[in-house]
Amino acid sequence: MQNETSERLKLSKRKIMQQWLERAQGEISATLNHSTLALRNSLEGFLDNIAEALSVSPVKSTEQTTFERELFFKYAKVHGESRAAMKNYTIESLILEYHILRQTICDVLEEEAPLGAREREIITSITEQSVNDAA
Repeated sequence: MQNETSERLKLSKRKIMQQWLERAQGEISATLNHSTLALRNSLEGFLDNIAEALSVSPVKSTEQTTFERELFFKYAKVHGESRAAMKNYTIESLILEYHILRQTICDVLEEEAPLGAREREIITSITEQSVNDAA
């Protein structure tokens, strides 16, 4: 079952990715020596998973919740490991990168319509948990 916000997110993935990349490279000094950011490689799948989380019923089975949690953990772990290998990339940089991602997702989605409380909570919760997993 899809909803309007889930569909908007799917249609806006490229725009979100581009705006996030530009902001991260402009605001996080540790990215200046790197031509691209590691999260970009898995960001499309990460956004697809957020779209899926937005589209399902608020009541989820234990299996569904566990499956989603494992998917997001996988993306965050890869991201955190790649950041740990980068010279001059701090935990603060990692946290800021995810903060910029959350802001970008919400800003782009709200260009067409305001997000509801449930939708904003899903985006925020997933992003915050991903920060914790990456750290």
